[in-house]
Amino acid sequence: MNRKEIINKEMIMISRQKSKGLSGIMTNIKPFVASLFVAASFLAVHTPAEAGLITHFSFEGDSLIDSVGSVTATAFGTPTFTAGQNGQGRGILLDGTTDFLRAGINVNPAGMSQMTWGAWVNASLDSSVRQVLSIDDASPGDFDRSIGIDTRGGGGTGWSAFRGPTGSGVIGSGSRSVTTGQWTFLAVSYDESLQTMSFYVDGLAAITASTAFSTATNTFFDIGHNPAYGEFFSGVIDEIFVFDEALSAGEIEDIRLNGIGAVPELGTFSLLMIGVFIFGLKANNQTRQATS
Repeated sequence: MNRKEIINKEMIMISRQKSKGLSGIMTNIKPFVASLFVAASFLAVHTPAEAGLITHFSFEGDSLIDSVGSVTATAFGTPTFTAGQNGQGRGILLDGTTDFLRAGINVNPAGMSQMTWGAWVNASLDSSVRQVLSIDDASPGDFDRSIGIDTRGGGGTGWSAFRGPTGSGVIGSGSRSVTTGQWTFLAVSYDESLQTMSFYVDGLAAITASTAFSTATNTFFDIGHNPAYGEFFSGVIDEIFVFDEALSAGEIEDIRLNGIGAVPELGTFSLLMIGVFIFGLKANNQTRQATS
């Protein structure tokens, strides 16, 4: 074999090694990239497009400032700070006669067609009608978005939610009895496009009902009070939250068990996609170097 043939043979061997190396790189990269995109696709389906927490009153540090939007609730009467949910942190104690808070946040259906709100509550009185959260106005029969204690949902007094001018206007009551002196988790999700709402009390199955809400004239919501009819709440309220999305039953249960931070927001998915994009760029550069 002459010198030229030897050089040609060596060049062929080098070429094959490069090809084999490139093939190895792609063999390792392709499944990994594919798996990342499968994971990303799964999250795109199972993670809310934007579970935006817009309000959270935790009352920590004896503060009436919303920890998300920096809105300060206005106090009426003489609400006092006390031990919060299950003895943890701080909550707000209301006397059931004159005490309530007002938050300047508009949660009307016209501006927030999808919404979930709720709180931890500990009632000291369960008589009559008493509201925990409410935007109700003076329009008769409207039953604007509210959560509280009521007698009009059937079966006696209990935890309830307004459903708009549909049926009795109230769901819950007798089927969700109130135990005074006991902490209870309440939440309601609304989806105006489907005209449905779901009412959650502790870990019990949701009560789902049709809705036909009109827009209340109030551009705020009251804590422990009905803006139009009084209905003062007696007891402690803590960990008030509002999301601008109709959260699922699983997400609401996560909040009950693990707190407000349990619900993923848009940032989780966005960070994953950024990571996939950066990895793809690196993989592409590595492939270019192997072929050069």
